[in-house]
Amino acid sequence: MYHQPKVSVIIPCYNSEKHLQKAVDSVINQSLDQLQIILIDDGSSDKTATLLQQYKMRDNRIEVVTHQKNLGLGPARNSGIEKAIGDFLFFLDSDDYIHQNALEVLYEQAQKDDLDILQALHIRHENGQKIICPKNLPLLEQPLNAAQYFQQGFFIDPKACGKLWKTEFIKSNGLKFASGYYEDIAIVFYAFSIAQKIDHIQFAAYHYMIRNDSITQQKVTKAHVSGFKNSLTDLQQLFTQSELTRKSSGFPPTYFLFLSQLALLALKTEDSAIITETEVFVNQMSKKYKKYLTGNRLLPFYKRRLLKHSPFAYAKLKTKFKKAD
Repeated sequence: MYHQPKVSVIIPCYNSEKHLQKAVDSVINQSLDQLQIILIDDGSSDKTATLLQQYKMRDNRIEVVTHQKNLGLGPARNSGIEKAIGDFLFFLDSDDYIHQNALEVLYEQAQKDDLDILQALHIRHENGQKIICPKNLPLLEQPLNAAQYFQQGFFIDPKACGKLWKTEFIKSNGLKFASGYYEDIAIVFYAFSIAQKIDHIQFAAYHYMIRNDSITQQKVTKAHVSGFKNSLTDLQQLFTQSELTRKSSGFPPTYFLFLSQLALLALKTEDSAIITETEVFVNQMSKKYKKYLTGNRLLPFYKRRLLKHSPFAYAKLKTKFKKAD
């Protein structure tokens, strides 16, 4: 008997043979079994394609999408969205995994309250340590719309993974991921800016693995810096056009932190031209939003002061102290 999938899980895979088994098994073995599992082979040159076909033979909930060449994480996710027929979407990277009850817990809350977006906690695994993020996320008495969520200054994780998204919300608004690095940032914040029902849950659904061979740990290049800068430009334009800029206490501090992260990326290249170009951009953007930062309680006082002065100076201090450790 056919059952409409409750959740479509989208897993892009590119040369993922070392780690994808844990990711895919964590979905196959979920306590919620009414799933559509979409595996995208994004032009892999290792044994990824063979492994995905083996999974497809074992589980009739699995569909495999094949890209003849590597298009990147954003376009791979977009291919998954096109195929998705579940009530909700969940994005999982091929080197991470999820809690065995993650999709059941998230689905029950999202379905009960008819949510557009449900944000969960995640556990960050790095150097043998496990860190729950974000910390101190309060319970909500009821779902909030975009303006309310931003007004209250709640943390928004810029990653698409670890959240449950209503499929109709994503498709009806034509939400698509950009190409290049840091493709999550603009779409996630845009989605949060138009959603009518947002909630978060104090449940660590997602396990985020920091590995030496992951994209986030690769040597920083001009492409990384440009990708991040393009995302922040898109994000700035979004909020320039939105009333949320005037109403929000949550967006500007988050944007300042993003600017400091962009500065950190540029500093890691040790390329003077990239660093100078990035510093000009960062200082221009920080000047534009400086007035929104004062008094916000999302960040400690000393961080607010440093960021207000210059996200680039903040990044340089972080780099200096890290080298001294």
